[in-house]
Order: sequence, then C-alpha cells, then structure tokens
Amino acid sequence: DIHQSFVISQLQEGNSTVQYYLRDMLKFLKWKSEYFYATMNKSDLSIITGNDLSLLPNLSQEACKYTKGMAERFTEELWQENIQNQLATEGWPTTPKVSCSPLPIPLGVKRDSEVLLISLLYKQNLLNSFLFHLDRNRWNSPLCICGIEEQDALHLLTNCEVVGSQVGERVLELLKLCNDTQSEIEAIGNPFSILNCSRDPQFIELCLKVVENDNIKLRKTINLQKKKQY
Repeated sequence: DIHQSFVISQLQEGNSTVQYYLRDMLKFLKWKSEYFYATMNKSDLSIITGNDLSLLPNLSQEACKYTKGMAERFTEELWQENIQNQLATEGWPTTPKVSCSPLPIPLGVKRDSEVLLISLLYKQNLLNSFLFHLDRNRWNSPLCICGIEEQDALHLLTNCEVVGSQVGERVLELLKLCNDTQSEIEAIGNPFSILNCSRDPQFIELCLKVVENDNIKLRKTINLQKKKQY
C-alpha cells in the first residue's frame, strides 16, 4: 500500500507533522476502543493501548473504520472537554451541552420567526431587557409588555402572562429535563439552561409559539446606528 509505505517512511525520518496527525488518530482509536470494543480484535487493541506510533500502520482495516455517527460523537466529546476547560478558567460554574445536531426547526417556518427563536438562546438579542441595558437613552424600559418583570428569554418562556401559564409550565418541565435536574431553581439558574434545550423538538415548538404571538409585539429588527448630534 503506497499510503502505508509513505507513513512508515515519514515516521522513520521523524516527520513531526505526520507524528502529530497520528497522535490525533490514536486518540480517536482509544476512544473507539472504549465505546466500540467489540469491533476490534486483540491485536488491534494491543497496538492501540501500547501508544507506539510506529505500530499504527499494522492496524487492521476494520479497526480504522468509522461511521458518521462515531465522528459526530467523538467530535462532541472533544468539543465538550475543550469548552469545559475554557469556561472553567473564566470562572463559569457550569458549561453548555454541545451538539453537532442541527436545531429541529420545522420546515416552512418564516425567516423572521426563525431569527427570533434563535435569539432566545443568547443574551444578546432584541428583547427589552438586553436593549435597555445596552443603551438606556434609546430604550427606556426593560419591562415586558405584561409589566411583570424584565423582558428576557426566560421570562417570555416561563412567566409572561401574555404568553400564558400553559406554555410556561411546559417549558419549565423541559428545562428541568434537558438540564438533568428535578429542581426548578437549578434549571432556571443555569445560565445555559435555554441553550441546553435547543435540540428538543417540543421546546422549539413552544419557542415558536411564543415568538409568533402577535400580542407580545416582539421586535424583528433594530437600528444600532446612533443618531448624529448637531
């Protein structure tokens, strides 16, 4: 095999680039051997656990096979590990759940509704609370149209009288489910609670019901350019 011969020759010459990529490959193979142990024979497992890069070309073709599902799962684990380390150094008490899966937004949803829905997942959005704290001279109130409290995503989805308690109660149940807790306080206290629900189809449907409620009168666009003063 020409590729195998090339790898072997480059390892013998001490090519650092090839060594780098083989270490990445070895990391995947170790992960695969942990979760898909039955797909590997004893010889392959011995090579993988031995950590000797020079023996990797001796692996069987079956050991090196992977599926799209494997690649996505492995990517998610690496991603989760990296973001957890990054946010821990920044002092965050928790981290969001990463996912390679697309948002389960139904086909046919209007672009405006889709933009408003996605904006609920982040603090920087078009809701009164964020805009008021961004520039109090331009937006004079953080309150929701219902008048109960500041209009942020959590309020709209769980505690807005205009939206209604039926939606709010169901959203709270999903927040607890998606954040692996039985505590409502813990669920709404997690800064990533809404983001962690973003791959749940029921949650997305409820979000669409909220953003498409004409009685709330949500902004669809804003002009961030400040007026010139003469």
